Amino acid sequence: MSHTIKIRAFILTVLALIIDSGSASIAGTHYVNSCGETVYNRADSGYEYIRFSQKDVKTELLKRRSSGVNQDAIAIAKNLQRKFGVFTRPTPLYTNQNINAFAKRLLHRNIVVYMKDETVNPTGSFKDRMPIRFYGRIDKYLQEVKKNAQRTYDLKVIAVSTGNHGRAVANAVNVVKNFIRQQGLEDKIHVEAEITMPANVLPHKKAAILRTGAKIRDHYPESASNHSQKAIAGYDDAENLVVNEAKSDPEHVMLLLHADKYAINGYAVIAEEIKEQARHDGLDFDKMNPGEALMLVPLGSGGILSGTEELSAQFPSVYSIGVTAAPADLTYRSLKTCRFVRSAEPYAGKLIVDGVMATPEQFSLKRIREISHEVTLVQQKDALYASALLKKYGISIEPTSGLPLAALLLGVEEHYKNSHYAFVVLTGRNISPDMESTISKLARQDEQVLFDYFKHRRNDIAGKVQK
Repeated sequence: MSHTIKIRAFILTVLALIIDSGSASIAGTHYVNSCGETVYNRADSGYEYIRFSQKDVKTELLKRRSSGVNQDAIAIAKNLQRKFGVFTRPTPLYTNQNINAFAKRLLHRNIVVYMKDETVNPTGSFKDRMPIRFYGRIDKYLQEVKKNAQRTYDLKVIAVSTGNHGRAVANAVNVVKNFIRQQGLEDKIHVEAEITMPANVLPHKKAAILRTGAKIRDHYPESASNHSQKAIAGYDDAENLVVNEAKSDPEHVMLLLHADKYAINGYAVIAEEIKEQARHDGLDFDKMNPGEALMLVPLGSGGILSGTEELSAQFPSVYSIGVTAAPADLTYRSLKTCRFVRSAEPYAGKLIVDGVMATPEQFSLKRIREISHEVTLVQQKDALYASALLKKYGISIEPTSGLPLAALLLGVEEHYKNSHYAFVVLTGRNISPDMESTISKLARQDEQVLFDYFKHRRNDIAGKVQK
């Protein structure tokens, strides 16, 4: 790399860091970050996005195959999910005429909004798709025990979570325990789960994990130097604990990550299901124009976006978009600043979209850059109002699941205007009583209240766009 190029990259990185820190804001403008991606900043509207350069699909398919996320690996993930009885049929894909009418009125065009409902899963979230690495290890144990009856296995499964991920891990361990018991092998294979989380995680999410029989660790172990009985303060602190534990004994301790290749293959099954369900509904992605269909999902660690963008990897007609909101925007800021961001910005208010509060993983960051169209930052309140709109018409979700619909309703750029179909993934329904009450209260208001909110937000965002 030449001296001039190095200086240019340094300047761009510094600019990105300044903007990320909040000390500077470029009203209604855009810039290219040091990774070569365009960041569109809508000033004080609380809305911005990162556009990734369009790739040659065939080239990306080759990269994808070598990365460990491909059709063969996805098929293995699907078979493992079915073998252990976690998924015996696809989750529902449906549309709602009231939502379509609302979107048409707001966006001034016909658009069909499809909901891929992952809230019907065993633990109420898409995370039940994730434990592929664990199922694969157990499948291997089962085969080895059949070959050698003297073999025994003892495995502790650990994870760091603010709720849904940990609950899915705990449920997966219970699923496997039941399977092993049915095979009469409980004396040969023993598994247990322990979930590490910050001490301030919402009580209802802790309670849901404890009901599975899993252990929760939200304080440092007594043996840890200088941390005796001290509460685990943040997500990155919890993550450091589990990473070190997994490294210390990989044979007997398995860390289930949010977004490694195994989890992403599990999430990619969602895309495979959508492809078949859409085809059954008369939609052919091969015959659509580029961007005629949008795939929108919440953006946490990047796992579900990295999986569902499999649809974009196969069909240029589908644009994949990940959506998040501050302060749960670690992956967004990592992509924006071209550095690995592990700590949330200080935030005095209430965390509404806690389902996307997760640190990014390098594997998913790379895959998002290779295949996704963009990632979008909205406000937490946008997700709340989108959740209320869905609730009004009989669809109950947690606010994190409202992020994709919020982005669709707020999108003023050209690629949103060209879309005729939108697929939004409803990722979870695990909600606190207080938040359920808040959303229900909003949902009981006249639809015009919700419409006026999104109309005002769209006007605000459009007003920040540089002409």
